[in-house]
This record gives sequence, structure tokens and C-alpha cells, in this order.
Amino acid sequence: MASNPLVGLLRSGDTVLVGTGTGEPAALIGQLIASLNTVSGIRAIQVMTGGAERLADASGATLRLSTPVPGKKTRKAIAEGRAELLTLPMSGFLSAILDRTLRIDGILLQGRAIDDRLATPGLIADIMVPAWELARFRALELNDLLPRIACERPLDIASADHLIRVSRARVVLRRP
Repeated sequence: MASNPLVGLLRSGDTVLVGTGTGEPAALIGQLIASLNTVSGIRAIQVMTGGAERLADASGATLRLSTPVPGKKTRKAIAEGRAELLTLPMSGFLSAILDRTLRIDGILLQGRAIDDRLATPGLIADIMVPAWELARFRALELNDLLPRIACERPLDIASADHLIRVSRARVVLRRP
């Protein structure tokens, strides 16, 4: 079995911001879940959960999922005490990251390469680019099937501490 590079980046007690919705980095989420056999006390923040909600399924003793916009499985995990509703208003989310009242130790982001050096932050640039710049570690899932979007602040691929290349169709969120 190949080693999991996230294990070397994660520390017990870390808070990790995870790409959300159509920008969810599925391969990195799989590695995060697999790392829970080695590292515990991880808090994963996703602004919006939906789709497969694998982090909600994994949430429990070693991982705590926090979100202001829970999907069906995450609402169940919250009701069971395995996850938490993040009560931070959306208007204050970015400022809480920037002023570090919401500590982000790591980031798991899906993006698309522009060239050999730069990448766009995929389909969710909102808080992800500033969080990328502040995080202690950065994991990037480059997906060559994502559409190209305009980006004022592209990501320097070399600044990623962990890089995965994938080719998979983007997630399409459907109403329940």
C-alpha cells in the first residue's frame, strides 16, 4: 500500500479547510479519511456539504466536521453529536480567516493548471485563495477536466506541499 503524504503534513488538533460543493477535492478527502488511522483530533471545515458527504460519514472520534451549510448526512451527524454547525455568519467567514480567529492549519483544494507553474482554484475561489496563502500546509488536487475560470490571484503550484493530478468530471450538486 502506498504511503499517504497527508499523514506527514497533519498534526493532531489541526483545522483543515476543505474545498466544497463542485470544488470538492475527492482524492484528497479520501487521503484525509485514510490518515485518521494515524492522526486524530482533526477538525475539517467545509462551507457547504452535499453530494457524497464522505466527511460527514467519517466524522466522529478522530475527525469533527464543521459547516455553516450542512447537507442531509451532515445534519444527521450534527444531531448525533459527531459534527457541528458552524454558527459564523457567511459575511464574517473570510474576515475570521484573515484575522485568524478561525485558525486554518491546512487546506485541501481542487484546482486546474493554467500552465506548468500556475493553477486556478477550481470552481470555488471565494475564501480558498486567502486561506491557501495563510495555511501551514497546502494540498492541491489538479483536475484537468475542470473548466477554466478567470482568477485574479492564481495559485503557485510549487507552493503546494502535496500535489495530486486527477482527471474526473466535476461534481454536479442536485437538489434533494
